[in-house]
Amino acid sequence: MFVDVAKQYGVDALNIEKTATKIANMTMNIEKVIGEVGEAIENIADASQNTAQNSRVIIQNIDSLGELVDKIGTMVSNEKEISDSLETMVNKFRL
Repeated sequence: MFVDVAKQYGVDALNIEKTATKIANMTMNIEKVIGEVGEAIENIADASQNTAQNSRVIIQNIDSLGELVDKIGTMVSNEKEISDSLETMVNKFRL
């Protein structure tokens, strides 16, 4: 009976060793996946930061463009006034 119990302990020990090895392998796989997820999150954060910076640049360029359009509008208005004045002067000198 003691021999049978000892044999069963041996079988149980082998089963426990196999189970522990499987758990160790699964743990390493989980660790690898967690590392990949962390890397993906970091890449997303970097991409988001780049997008935010690019958005700021676009907004600044749009603001600059708006200012230029305003200046062009003012210049066109001034040119119109000058043109009207010249036309009035030229009309005075008609024969």
